[in-house]
Amino acid sequence: MSGRKFVDLISMTVADGPLSYRSMPLGNMPFVAGMLDKLGLQELIDELIGKTGSHVDVSNGEIASALIMQMLNVPYQTLCGTSEYFENIPIGSLLGHPGLEGKSFGGAVLSRFLDSVYEYGSERLFLACASQTVEKLGISVKETHIDSTSFHYDGESYKQENCPLEIKLGYSRDHRPDLKQAISVMISDGGSRIPLCAKNVSGNVNDKKSFYDITIDTQPTLQGIYKDLKYIVGDNALCTGKIINSVKAKGMDVVSRLADHSCLSKECFEKGKGQKTQFEDIFPDDEQTPLGMWCDDCEIDGVKVKRLLVLNGALREKKTRTISRKAQNELERLTKGFEKLESNPCRCLADAQKAVAELTKKVKFCTVDNISYEDVFKNTRGRPKKDGKKEEVLVAVKVHAAVSINKETVDKAIAQEMMYVIVTTDTERNWTMAELLGVYKRQSVIERSWRVCKDPRFFVDSIYLKKPSRIDALLWLMSLALLVYSALEYYLRRTMREHQLSIKNLEGKGRNERPTLMRFFQYVFNNNLSIVGAPHTDILQIPWFNEDLQNIIRCMGPEWTRYFNKETYRGAFNQMTF
Repeated sequence: MSGRKFVDLISMTVADGPLSYRSMPLGNMPFVAGMLDKLGLQELIDELIGKTGSHVDVSNGEIASALIMQMLNVPYQTLCGTSEYFENIPIGSLLGHPGLEGKSFGGAVLSRFLDSVYEYGSERLFLACASQTVEKLGISVKETHIDSTSFHYDGESYKQENCPLEIKLGYSRDHRPDLKQAISVMISDGGSRIPLCAKNVSGNVNDKKSFYDITIDTQPTLQGIYKDLKYIVGDNALCTGKIINSVKAKGMDVVSRLADHSCLSKECFEKGKGQKTQFEDIFPDDEQTPLGMWCDDCEIDGVKVKRLLVLNGALREKKTRTISRKAQNELERLTKGFEKLESNPCRCLADAQKAVAELTKKVKFCTVDNISYEDVFKNTRGRPKKDGKKEEVLVAVKVHAAVSINKETVDKAIAQEMMYVIVTTDTERNWTMAELLGVYKRQSVIERSWRVCKDPRFFVDSIYLKKPSRIDALLWLMSLALLVYSALEYYLRRTMREHQLSIKNLEGKGRNERPTLMRFFQYVFNNNLSIVGAPHTDILQIPWFNEDLQNIIRCMGPEWTRYFNKETYRGAFNQMTF
């Protein structure tokens, strides 16, 4: 096949001569395409940032839909590989645009698309898409959860005029403090996990500032869209006087966690240590239930808050590993530090004492005993004294010390780490411990969403674009893919529950009635969904796949069944060349 790209060809001899068969993979793209149709996002994007003209082969809505399908289907992709990727995919059929081919998704087209997103406003565009998604799925938003993550940058960016997003060094959630980054702040619905707002900020902005800004700028808009919205939930970065006052002034309430080092937390910890018998089971029907104790109400910057002290024994193993690792790292740091002060002594006692103080000032888990200072002398040059001895001068001071891990301190730290304080500004509600902790624990929904974003298939884990405005648009695309992902998982689970459907667990052990979308996509991939046929013939079919998958597709509705009808792909097959 010299000079031609290899494709999946099967030669078969029939009465009229050999036929060339071709297999085109579908993967999970029909499910993503069906969700996009259900939500009407392609049409919405075209309405807001559409482009027209005889020179336009593909619309912005179609580009967004295609890129989302690519992001959610194939790992280790880049924008540069989009055109090549769609060469062997019936993308026109999946987008409802017969005749559309992969060559329409070239670099220049994608760049102009990113520019259009930025010009319209990525945050504004995302709010519109999220609002329509929630409306189409009939979801009532009562509580929102806020969190942020960072995406590190490989390459050389620059400061772009009139673009507030800057790629800078900052606190890295990717454990890459050596690389510059951009930060994405997201607000999600607590019940459905669907993102409602996504805002991109510079890499050096801390959470307290970005959370405050988003509550000032965006929270009123969310309240106007979602009339039942009552709570905003977040970690201790949300629990500041400025944010609490801002949210309270807008008629909403905060549920958050107090910082462990705050006086209000320490007050609760002391109460918990002295009155352990007053703890109660928060979830009585759960064998591993955390324990809880109400503490006295207090004020944060003039706003009254209710406090719940939580003791979670299930965290012991995890916290033991974490604290033990920190203690061991501290031991190694101190040991190396004192070895250096012994092998490379200081010039005088004052310098040695200063070095010891610097080395030990942040000690948390270790004990430093038997610190001693050894003077190092050296003979002077010249003749010895009359008694035959040479004169000695002090040239250095060595430091000796014994370092060990303080087990009692480590045990106390582990016990402390199992306790934390939840607060809410809604002091009028008659909360149960289970209700308040349940609201806060749903914060994990957004953290699970970020783990999806960190999957290599999202091709934004490491960013290579140079223009900050296009990076902003790419992060918008990532957030939109996450929106579609969350909506599809929500709708899939709802459909399976309503029709009592399930799929096999891994290794065939039992049935799963509420799979994650990642597990469902794995299940779809293992069914090898594809379409096989011979161009310009009546021979075209989607090979058989199992009954469980057929039932799910049928129950999800016509937006999905159309993508498992062979006639949907006939036009794409007939235009293929070999």
